[in-house]
Amino acid sequence: MGEGYTLNKIASFLDHKGIENYKVELGGEVKCKGKNEDNKVWRIGISNPFYDLGKSPDQLTEIVILNNNSLSTSGSYRKYYIDENGRKKTHIIDPKTGYPVTHNLLSVSIKCPDAEKADALSTACMVMGLTKSKQFIRREKDIEGFLIFENDNKDIIRSSFRTSY
Repeated sequence: MGEGYTLNKIASFLDHKGIENYKVELGGEVKCKGKNEDNKVWRIGISNPFYDLGKSPDQLTEIVILNNNSLSTSGSYRKYYIDENGRKKTHIIDPKTGYPVTHNLLSVSIKCPDAEKADALSTACMVMGLTKSKQFIRREKDIEGFLIFENDNKDIIRSSFRTSY
């Protein structure tokens, strides 16, 4: 949540200075306002976990339009190790158990106006897992979610959920 908090502070500073067009990125978290140098609304790509795992030629899995919005992505596909029993252990810890999460959700991206909220919710959804994340995103106001997960055949599945904006 530190990156989201910092993005909000930087954006507030830029807004206070009258800057109308910017993109600020910290550790994969992004906040955009206005237009880019080509006078177009900011387009931000979401990484394809299967590209990072060597299973896909496509580096990006989705392009998101950001205008006065933030995008935060949390995932379990880069920082992990395989234990002695062949089980994947991710860096995302379930606070209820104290152990790494063990589900098929690979990546959660949350789009909303507040960078700190997007940052917190993307991590929270990674802890919740696929089913609870879908339910949560549908209930939450003013957010959009993009989930990437594996099915039983290890195929990539992408789901986009939009709530009232």
